[in-house]
Amino acid sequence: MTFDINFKLLAVALLFTSCGAELQGCDKALALKITNIYENGDTAFHYDYCEDINDGRGYTSGIAGFCTGTGDAWLVIQEYHKLTGGKDKMSQFDAVLADYAASGNNSTVGLTEYCSVWRKLGSSNAKFKQAQDTIRDDMYMAPAMEYAKQLGLRTSIAQAQLYDAGIQHGASNGPDGLGGMINSTNAQITTDEAGDSGSTLTINQYKIDEIVWLKKFLAVSSVILKSPPI
Repeated sequence: MTFDINFKLLAVALLFTSCGAELQGCDKALALKITNIYENGDTAFHYDYCEDINDGRGYTSGIAGFCTGTGDAWLVIQEYHKLTGGKDKMSQFDAVLADYAASGNNSTVGLTEYCSVWRKLGSSNAKFKQAQDTIRDDMYMAPAMEYAKQLGLRTSIAQAQLYDAGIQHGASNGPDGLGGMINSTNAQITTDEAGDSGSTLTINQYKIDEIVWLKKFLAVSSVILKSPPI
């Protein structure tokens, strides 16, 4: 879904009230739900989602679009195995998932019942949901909060937007990843820029208000997010 930058900031600002070192508790829960709105059109966590959307990544599934062709779905399954002791309904797919994760194969051959099993577990199995939460946080939330720490971001609004951008296009330093978006934003900072957020960042030795920086970041990310992920 595409949102005007100012509308997006306003929508988030109306919900977030606290500042801190990183998203946690209620603020984290709100950030996750807001990203769900952008991604799915509602605030629900779709742990049971699974389908082939024909994007060259195999089956896409779960709360963060874990894919069989890129390896992150296999990370979820391995985390689930840790919680179950290693023998569960997903074990039947281990060999194929491990092979596809290693090779980047987007085939769904050998995974005929994969979505059926995923949907059943995702609808009611607490351990399977916990595994998805863990991998989502490891892949997207933790890197976003590390970037936020490096930048000196204090507002939950800004931290949530880093997470949102990262979950849509990855948290890498590549040009289309979260790190790349931050680098592109920082490259625009060539003078001091004041604002009213009460939080000031130091970028390229210049002082810039955090929300002023965030608006620049959202402008960069809105352009990148209109293009297919690499």
